[in-house]
Amino acid sequence: MTRRRWPLWTTLLPLAAGLAVYWWYWDQQRAAFRAGIERVLGAETDIRVTGFPYRLEATLGTVALGRATPEWTAAMSADDAIVNRQPWRADPTIVRLREPRAELAVPAIAGARLNLAGSASQTSLRWDGERIARLSTEIEGARIRFALLGAPATASRFEIHFRETPAAADPASRAPTPPEQAQLVLAGDAVRLGSGDPLALAAQVGVTGPAALRTLSAWRPGGTVELRRLTLSDRTGEILVMTATLVPQADGRPRVSGTIDTVCPFTVEAAFAGRAPPAEERRARKPVRLAVGGTAGDFALVQPPGGLRPVPVRGQEPPCPAIRR
Repeated sequence: MTRRRWPLWTTLLPLAAGLAVYWWYWDQQRAAFRAGIERVLGAETDIRVTGFPYRLEATLGTVALGRATPEWTAAMSADDAIVNRQPWRADPTIVRLREPRAELAVPAIAGARLNLAGSASQTSLRWDGERIARLSTEIEGARIRFALLGAPATASRFEIHFRETPAAADPASRAPTPPEQAQLVLAGDAVRLGSGDPLALAAQVGVTGPAALRTLSAWRPGGTVELRRLTLSDRTGEILVMTATLVPQADGRPRVSGTIDTVCPFTVEAAFAGRAPPAEERRARKPVRLAVGGTAGDFALVQPPGGLRPVPVRGQEPPCPAIRR
């Protein structure tokens, strides 16, 4: 019995059909992806979408975006942008920017104005439909201006990670603060305050409130910003560890109270006072605890009775770095 042989081209039909179906699916996703970008940036935006078959990648020219409400204003721009995601997943969406610039201002809170720029950035966003499940940004060559810092800052690399964690308040709870509604993590390499020495920064922040973060007016009564831990360190170890609580006041000036544990107390004191750092302070054998308090515009160390006193130091260690110049 002669075995029937099928022509070679017939064996390729299922593959061709599969590719045609996937192309149709990818093209539908491409159109939806483009429409989503146009809704954010405007229909006149020059967008070119490529990436078949494994991704959707939109290449944009100069971009500019601004939003304003009665409670806050935000603006962002970049010389060019690339936005991409996988065609079969709605998130995460990855955004890469060249020469990004951003500004955020909350007029009702004194000092709440942030200007952020860099040579390049990459952002990953995961949105679950009702909240920011994760927003991560890494900025190269960061330049930071924030009123509460007292001086401009730079960093070779600066990371921002944010997520919303909505939680309902428990009426029976006796906790001094309401539940945490959002988390913020910061990290930076070669961070310089003014012309200070380069330091590594790491910070963990929680935003508490009576309900999910939706409006400033709903958050302010009872809401706080909890600085769980902030560290500045150099190659020899931690220079300072800070914890603090920020409470918004009725006049718009946030009140801050907290503590700093540091092996360089006189250097830290000079940084808070805006003075030049000591010529050569040696690191203390044991961390010294300092109190921090005040309001925006009047934020300072609370001096112990009689002021700071010399403490036993580690003579073999290098001098304390200049936190701020």
